[in-house]
Amino acid sequence: MRVSFVLTAAMICVSPIPVAASWFYITSDVGIAAELVGTDLVSGIGANRTYRIWAVMPEDWRVDAVAGNSTTSMRFEVVGGTFYQNEWGGPTSTSINAGFFSLAPELEWDSYLTIGSLDSDGTPFDNNELLDLGIDWTAFEASGNLLETSNGSVFVLPTDMQGELVAFTDACGTAGNGVLIAQLTLVGEEASLEGSVLLQGHDDQGQVFQSQIDSFSIDADGVSDALPQIACAADITGDDRVDVMDLLHLLGHWYDGSCEDITRDLVVDGADVLLLVDSWGSCSGE
Repeated sequence: MRVSFVLTAAMICVSPIPVAASWFYITSDVGIAAELVGTDLVSGIGANRTYRIWAVMPEDWRVDAVAGNSTTSMRFEVVGGTFYQNEWGGPTSTSINAGFFSLAPELEWDSYLTIGSLDSDGTPFDNNELLDLGIDWTAFEASGNLLETSNGSVFVLPTDMQGELVAFTDACGTAGNGVLIAQLTLVGEEASLEGSVLLQGHDDQGQVFQSQIDSFSIDADGVSDALPQIACAADITGDDRVDVMDLLHLLGHWYDGSCEDITRDLVVDGADVLLLVDSWGSCSGE
Protein backbone atom coordinates (compact mmCIF):
# COMPACT_ATOMS: atom_id res chain seq x y z
CA MET A 1 0.00 0.00 0.00
CA ARG A 2 1.30 3.48 -0.79
CA VAL A 3 0.05 6.63 0.86
CA SER A 4 1.87 9.91 0.33
CA PHE A 5 1.70 12.33 3.20
CA VAL A 6 3.83 14.86 5.04
CA LEU A 7 3.51 16.48 8.49
CA THR A 8 4.18 19.57 11.05
CA ALA A 9 2.58 22.56 13.59
CA ALA A 10 2.92 25.92 16.34
CA MET A 11 1.64 27.64 19.66
CA ILE A 12 -1.74 27.54 21.46
CA CYS A 13 -4.25 29.23 23.67
CA VAL A 14 -6.05 26.68 25.82
CA SER A 15 -8.92 29.01 26.71
CA PRO A 16 -12.12 29.09 24.65
CA ILE A 17 -11.36 30.73 21.27
CA PRO A 18 -13.67 33.53 20.05
CA VAL A 19 -15.36 32.70 16.76
CA ALA A 20 -14.18 36.00 15.32
CA ALA A 21 -10.51 35.38 16.14
CA SER A 22 -8.32 36.14 13.12
CA TRP A 23 -4.82 35.24 14.36
CA PHE A 24 -5.21 31.61 13.25
CA TYR A 25 -7.23 29.52 10.83
CA ILE A 26 -8.81 26.08 11.19
CA THR A 27 -7.56 23.34 8.86
CA SER A 28 -8.45 19.72 8.12
CA ASP A 29 -5.08 19.08 6.43
CA VAL A 30 -3.72 17.55 9.64
CA GLY A 31 -4.18 14.03 10.96
CA ILE A 32 -2.92 11.35 13.33
CA ALA A 33 -0.79 8.34 12.38
CA ALA A 34 0.81 5.57 14.44
CA GLU A 35 4.23 3.96 14.09
CA LEU A 36 4.62 0.49 15.58
CA VAL A 37 7.94 0.50 17.46
CA GLY A 38 7.67 -3.10 18.66
CA THR A 39 5.66 -5.82 20.33
CA ASP A 40 6.22 -7.11 23.89
CA LEU A 41 9.20 -4.81 24.44
CA VAL A 42 8.30 -4.74 28.15
CA SER A 43 8.56 -8.13 29.87
CA GLY A 44 6.43 -9.48 32.70
CA ILE A 45 3.29 -7.39 32.06
CA GLY A 46 1.52 -9.50 29.44
CA ALA A 47 0.90 -8.58 25.82
CA ASN A 48 2.00 -5.04 24.97
CA ARG A 49 2.70 -2.92 21.90
CA THR A 50 4.65 0.33 21.74
CA TYR A 51 3.45 3.02 19.34
CA ARG A 52 4.75 6.45 18.46
CA ILE A 53 1.93 8.84 17.61
CA TRP A 54 2.59 11.36 14.85
CA ALA A 55 0.90 14.55 13.70
CA VAL A 56 0.57 14.30 9.91
CA MET A 57 0.41 17.49 7.86
CA PRO A 58 1.66 19.23 4.70
CA GLU A 59 5.32 19.79 3.90
CA ASP A 60 7.16 22.61 5.72
CA TRP A 61 4.49 22.96 8.41
CA ARG A 62 5.38 22.57 12.09
CA VAL A 63 3.77 21.83 15.49
CA ASP A 64 4.13 24.14 18.47
CA ALA A 65 1.42 22.85 20.80
CA VAL A 66 -0.60 19.76 21.62
CA ALA A 67 -3.54 20.89 23.71
CA GLY A 68 -7.10 20.60 24.86
CA ASN A 69 -9.66 23.36 25.38
CA SER A 70 -13.40 23.64 25.97
CA THR A 71 -14.08 22.93 22.29
CA THR A 72 -11.71 20.00 21.69
CA SER A 73 -10.24 18.20 24.69
CA MET A 74 -6.87 16.50 24.73
CA ARG A 75 -7.72 12.85 25.41
CA PHE A 76 -5.63 9.68 25.17
CA GLU A 77 -7.46 6.55 26.31
CA VAL A 78 -6.70 2.83 26.04
CA VAL A 79 -9.67 0.62 25.15
CA GLY A 80 -9.22 -2.88 26.58
CA GLY A 81 -6.03 -2.19 28.47
CA THR A 82 -3.80 0.40 30.15
CA PHE A 83 -0.75 2.52 29.39
CA TYR A 84 2.59 1.12 30.57
CA GLN A 85 4.33 3.47 33.00
CA ASN A 86 7.94 2.89 34.06
CA GLU A 87 8.90 3.91 37.60
CA TRP A 88 11.92 5.82 36.27
CA GLY A 89 9.94 7.71 33.63
CA GLY A 90 7.48 10.57 33.66
CA PRO A 91 4.58 12.14 31.77
CA THR A 92 6.64 13.92 29.10
CA SER A 93 9.82 13.28 27.15
CA THR A 94 11.74 15.65 29.42
CA SER A 95 11.57 12.91 32.09
CA ILE A 96 13.11 10.22 29.86
CA ASN A 97 16.84 10.09 30.63
CA ALA A 98 18.53 7.96 27.96
CA GLY A 99 21.54 7.59 30.26
CA PHE A 100 19.45 5.22 32.41
CA PHE A 101 18.54 2.85 29.55
CA SER A 102 21.46 0.53 30.34
CA LEU A 103 20.32 0.25 33.98
CA ALA A 104 16.57 0.22 33.33
CA PRO A 105 16.12 -0.86 29.67
CA GLU A 106 12.32 -0.79 29.79
CA LEU A 107 12.37 2.93 30.62
CA GLU A 108 12.82 3.43 26.88
CA TRP A 109 9.24 2.17 26.32
CA ASP A 110 7.56 4.40 28.91
CA SER A 111 4.34 6.20 27.89
CA TYR A 112 4.63 9.98 27.58
CA LEU A 113 3.67 13.07 25.57
CA THR A 114 6.16 15.10 23.62
CA ILE A 115 6.75 17.38 20.68
CA GLY A 116 9.47 16.00 18.45
CA SER A 117 11.92 14.72 21.06
CA LEU A 118 12.26 11.16 22.34
CA ASP A 119 14.13 11.95 25.56
CA SER A 120 15.46 14.71 27.80
CA ASP A 121 18.48 15.19 25.52
CA GLY A 122 16.17 16.04 22.63
CA THR A 123 16.88 13.05 20.35
CA PRO A 124 16.79 13.38 17.31
CA PHE A 125 17.24 17.10 17.95
CA ASP A 126 19.99 18.84 19.91
CA ASN A 127 17.87 19.64 22.98
CA ASN A 128 14.39 19.34 24.45
CA GLU A 129 12.64 22.59 25.34
CA LEU A 130 9.21 21.04 25.94
CA LEU A 131 6.99 22.73 28.55
CA ASP A 132 3.59 21.74 29.92
CA LEU A 133 0.81 23.70 31.59
CA GLY A 134 -2.55 22.89 33.17
CA ILE A 135 -2.47 19.07 32.85
CA ASP A 136 -3.31 16.71 35.72
CA TRP A 137 -1.04 13.71 35.09
CA THR A 138 -2.14 11.71 38.17
CA ALA A 139 -4.31 8.95 36.65
CA PHE A 140 -2.07 8.62 33.60
CA GLU A 141 1.14 8.23 35.60
CA ALA A 142 -0.10 6.35 38.68
CA SER A 143 -2.17 3.63 36.99
CA GLY A 144 -1.86 4.06 33.22
CA ASN A 145 -5.41 5.30 32.86
CA LEU A 146 -7.11 8.03 30.85
CA LEU A 147 -5.20 11.26 30.19
CA GLU A 148 -7.58 14.15 29.53
CA THR A 149 -7.62 17.92 29.82
CA SER A 150 -9.88 20.71 28.56
CA ASN A 151 -7.52 23.47 29.68
CA GLY A 152 -3.92 22.33 29.27
CA SER A 153 -1.09 21.92 26.81
CA VAL A 154 2.39 20.64 26.11
CA PHE A 155 4.20 23.16 23.93
CA VAL A 156 7.45 24.51 22.51
CA LEU A 157 8.35 27.92 21.14
CA PRO A 158 7.90 28.52 17.39
CA THR A 159 11.68 28.89 17.17
CA ASP A 160 12.41 25.43 18.66
CA MET A 161 13.58 22.95 16.01
CA GLN A 162 11.83 20.00 17.66
CA GLY A 163 8.50 21.19 16.25
CA GLU A 164 9.67 20.55 12.69
CA LEU A 165 8.94 17.54 10.46
CA VAL A 166 11.03 14.36 10.45
CA ALA A 167 10.73 11.11 8.51
CA PHE A 168 8.95 8.06 9.94
CA THR A 169 7.19 4.91 8.79
CA ASP A 170 3.65 4.17 9.96
CA ALA A 171 2.22 0.83 11.09
CA CYS A 172 1.22 0.04 7.50
CA GLY A 173 4.82 0.44 6.32
CA THR A 174 4.11 3.77 4.63
CA ALA A 175 6.93 6.32 4.70
CA GLY A 176 6.11 9.92 5.50
CA ASN A 177 7.08 12.98 7.49
CA GLY A 178 5.59 14.15 10.75
CA VAL A 179 5.96 15.58 14.23
CA LEU A 180 6.06 13.11 17.10
CA ILE A 181 3.46 13.97 19.77
CA ALA A 182 3.48 10.86 22.00
CA GLN A 183 5.01 7.49 22.68
CA LEU A 184 2.47 5.10 24.18
CA THR A 185 2.90 1.47 25.23
CA LEU A 186 -0.50 -0.21 25.34
CA VAL A 187 -0.86 -3.19 27.69
CA GLY A 188 -3.56 -5.71 26.72
CA GLU A 189 -4.00 -8.41 24.08
CA GLU A 190 -6.35 -6.37 21.89
CA ALA A 191 -5.75 -2.93 23.39
CA SER A 192 -6.46 0.00 21.10
CA LEU A 193 -6.23 3.77 21.41
CA GLU A 194 -8.93 6.43 21.21
CA GLY A 195 -8.76 10.15 21.75
CA SER A 196 -9.04 13.71 20.58
CA VAL A 197 -6.59 16.58 20.37
CA LEU A 198 -6.12 20.20 19.39
CA LEU A 199 -2.92 20.82 17.42
CA GLN A 200 -1.55 24.28 16.71
CA GLY A 201 1.37 25.34 14.58
CA HIS A 202 2.59 27.31 11.59
CA ASP A 203 2.12 26.48 7.93
CA ASP A 204 4.68 26.89 5.14
CA GLN A 205 3.72 30.56 4.82
CA GLY A 206 4.25 31.27 8.52
CA GLN A 207 0.51 31.53 9.24
CA VAL A 208 -0.83 30.08 12.49
CA PHE A 209 -3.22 27.16 12.12
CA GLN A 210 -5.27 25.01 14.48
CA SER A 211 -6.46 21.50 13.77
CA GLN A 212 -9.34 20.29 15.92
CA ILE A 213 -9.24 16.49 15.77
CA ASP A 214 -12.45 15.76 17.66
CA SER A 215 -12.03 11.99 17.51
CA PHE A 216 -9.38 9.52 16.44
CA SER A 217 -8.98 5.75 16.80
CA ILE A 218 -5.93 3.55 16.36
CA ASP A 219 -6.75 -0.14 16.25
CA ALA A 220 -4.76 -3.05 17.67
CA ASP A 221 -2.74 -3.21 14.43
CA GLY A 222 -1.81 0.46 14.62
CA VAL A 223 -4.10 1.55 11.78
CA SER A 224 -5.45 5.08 12.24
CA ASP A 225 -8.84 6.42 11.12
CA ALA A 226 -7.66 10.04 11.33
CA LEU A 227 -5.22 10.51 8.46
CA PRO A 228 -5.91 13.58 6.31
CA GLN A 229 -7.39 13.10 2.86
CA ILE A 230 -4.87 12.03 0.23
CA ALA A 231 -4.99 11.80 -3.53
CA CYS A 232 -5.66 8.37 -4.99
CA ALA A 233 -6.12 6.55 -1.67
CA ALA A 234 -7.50 3.55 -3.60
CA ASP A 235 -4.12 2.92 -5.25
CA ILE A 236 -3.30 0.12 -2.79
CA THR A 237 -0.52 -1.40 -4.89
CA GLY A 238 1.26 1.93 -5.39
CA ASP A 239 1.58 1.78 -9.17
CA ASP A 240 -0.24 5.09 -9.84
CA ARG A 241 -3.32 3.27 -11.14
CA VAL A 242 -6.50 1.97 -9.56
CA ASP A 243 -7.26 -1.27 -11.35
CA VAL A 244 -8.12 -4.94 -10.91
CA MET A 245 -4.98 -5.62 -8.85
CA ASP A 246 -6.12 -3.08 -6.25
CA LEU A 247 -9.57 -4.66 -6.22
CA LEU A 248 -8.17 -8.16 -5.68
CA HIS A 249 -5.92 -6.85 -2.90
CA LEU A 250 -8.92 -5.24 -1.22
CA LEU A 251 -11.08 -8.35 -1.43
CA GLY A 252 -8.25 -10.40 0.07
CA HIS A 253 -8.47 -8.37 3.28
CA TRP A 254 -12.26 -8.30 3.70
CA TYR A 255 -13.43 -7.28 7.20
CA ASP A 256 -9.99 -7.43 8.80
CA GLY A 257 -9.52 -3.69 9.42
CA SER A 258 -6.13 -3.80 7.75
CA CYS A 259 -3.97 -1.27 5.93
CA GLU A 260 -6.17 -1.83 2.86
CA ASP A 261 -8.94 0.12 4.59
CA ILE A 262 -9.02 3.03 2.13
CA THR A 263 -12.04 4.74 3.73
CA ARG A 264 -10.23 4.80 7.09
CA ASP A 265 -13.14 3.57 9.18
CA LEU A 266 -11.03 0.65 10.48
CA VAL A 267 -12.89 -2.04 8.55
CA VAL A 268 -12.63 -3.27 4.95
CA ASP A 269 -16.16 -3.50 3.54
CA GLY A 270 -18.49 -2.34 0.78
CA ALA A 271 -17.69 1.34 1.35
CA ASP A 272 -14.09 0.66 0.36
CA VAL A 273 -15.22 -1.09 -2.82
CA LEU A 274 -17.41 1.89 -3.77
CA LEU A 275 -14.50 4.30 -3.26
CA LEU A 276 -12.21 2.07 -5.31
CA VAL A 277 -14.71 1.84 -8.18
CA ASP A 278 -15.19 5.62 -8.11
CA SER A 279 -11.40 6.06 -8.34
CA TRP A 280 -10.89 3.56 -11.20
CA GLY A 281 -8.18 4.49 -13.69
CA SER A 282 -4.96 6.48 -13.62
CA CYS A 283 -4.10 8.47 -10.50
CA SER A 284 -2.77 11.24 -12.76
CA GLY A 285 -6.22 11.62 -14.34
CA GLU A 286 -5.01 10.49 -17.76
